[in-house]
Amino acid sequence: MQVIIPGTPEPYALRLVAHAPNGARLGTLPHHLGFEAGLPLSDVPSLKVTYPAAGAGADWLVQPVEIAVEISVGGGPWLEPNDARFLRIRRGSNATDQTGARTYDCPGYAWMLRKLVLHPGPVMADGKRPFSAVSAGAILRTFVDEGQARGTLPGLAVAFSTTYDSAGQAWDKTQDQGRARQFREKGRAPNQPLFRQVRSPGRGP
Repeated sequence: MQVIIPGTPEPYALRLVAHAPNGARLGTLPHHLGFEAGLPLSDVPSLKVTYPAAGAGADWLVQPVEIAVEISVGGGPWLEPNDARFLRIRRGSNATDQTGARTYDCPGYAWMLRKLVLHPGPVMADGKRPFSAVSAGAILRTFVDEGQARGTLPGLAVAFSTTYDSAGQAWDKTQDQGRARQFREKGRAPNQPLFRQVRSPGRGP
């Protein structure tokens, strides 16, 4: 039997922080008129924020910028949770709004993974790039390493290897070999984005 003991939840606070693309922290965005953030499991996060033209830091939002959502629990230090970094891409405004407020729709940084594509390699099978008896990490590192060698996503850092995931645990070899065969047998063609091919590799990057 499970006993639930009533308690008082820890108070917390959220804030928005602007960062240069793949660069340094610019500062907080304290004058937002409201924002909504969604951090779903195994999918691309999203952020929607409304900001007035005269608000502090509004000039940062005029150009490409990254926006982080930070949290402080119980008055503790400000931290940026996993998947809480967003890209300022789309914006809209209302001509009748005297504050000049703009609304920004920002996908999570994982949205950028669509730029990692797998090109034809030295060995091809029926027009496909084969992977045989390798870990999921080896397949993912192939996407990342080859893409970055071509200059794609230079700011992307990964914490897993071909043998260990980001938690330091060895990849499941039995499952991984089956996944490698899927890549070969189900026709995962070259020049396809990483995110569309590998939605959930089992353990997070």
